[in-house]
Amino acid sequence: MAVYGHQSWRTIGGVISLLGLVGCTGPAVTTQALLPARYLEAVRYRNVAVLPIAGPEGYALAAEIETRLKDLWVEGRPYFSVRAPESLPAQLPSDPGELARWARRFGVEGLYTGAVTVADVDDQSYTEQRRECVQWEEKKCVRYESFPVYCIERKATFVFIPRLIDVATGQVVYSRDIQGTAARRACPDRRETLPTPGELLRMARQRALDEFLTDVAPRYAVVRIPLMTDEEAVLDPVAQGLLKEGVRWARDGRLDRACESWRRAYERVPSAVPVLYNLGVCAEATGDLQQALTWFTRAARSGGDDRRVREALERVRRRLEAEAAVQP
Repeated sequence: MAVYGHQSWRTIGGVISLLGLVGCTGPAVTTQALLPARYLEAVRYRNVAVLPIAGPEGYALAAEIETRLKDLWVEGRPYFSVRAPESLPAQLPSDPGELARWARRFGVEGLYTGAVTVADVDDQSYTEQRRECVQWEEKKCVRYESFPVYCIERKATFVFIPRLIDVATGQVVYSRDIQGTAARRACPDRRETLPTPGELLRMARQRALDEFLTDVAPRYAVVRIPLMTDEEAVLDPVAQGLLKEGVRWARDGRLDRACESWRRAYERVPSAVPVLYNLGVCAEATGDLQQALTWFTRAARSGGDDRRVREALERVRRRLEAEAAVQP
């Protein structure tokens, strides 16, 4: 889940918790990771202004975008500098080049604007079947009948098209349709109540706004990193025992002891994929992403054509990319 707001994180990769067996998924480490924005071109515009957004609910959306950008902190400091224009003309130019020329006086790098194209709430009736006893004999139901119940589904749809304009060039560097929806159902026999159309539309707008922020801003998320327990891939009996010992320590929440066991295993079998991979997990969970990349790369080169190894390499490269993007 993305984390926004006034939060100060001392390290990007600090361990949150260690998990043992979760269902059938196996032991894993969970850690907090800084993930890059979906559109890296938008990330470099950190000194921005938010202009009015056209269409229904546009005024509220623009205010929320401005607030969310102001409140986004990364590595203990605000990520965006959001400036409010001192004054707005009666009618803003629609051409991106003209908007950029007008905005240069405010000393910002980028302009956010756009339009809301859909802000609708629709009620649809539907039928659910109920089953009820209609005949009892000696406290036992001997005949049931089904009957319809007429219910309502209320659905809100919110669609907007944000635009990020490069003030220096007047070019639109980011724009796409973003949709948020929210739906609730209610049946009278269950005494369920529906949110008001306005409440449901606000939910849909918030989901669209969350999607937009995923596009243009880095975000913190909790990621689950599975451990390798593949004993058959470790031929040395002593190293095999150390691999198992490390997994037990990890299950007990002692990653430090687990990593020590795997380091000892590595001294005996320096090419065992599970050992190399788990040492990569140790490095990633403690925030040493370059070292994690080294361990995961070694695991891949040692014949680790394993989905977990491939995913680890991709994840760490994305995290390094995110760290580089947030540097001032």
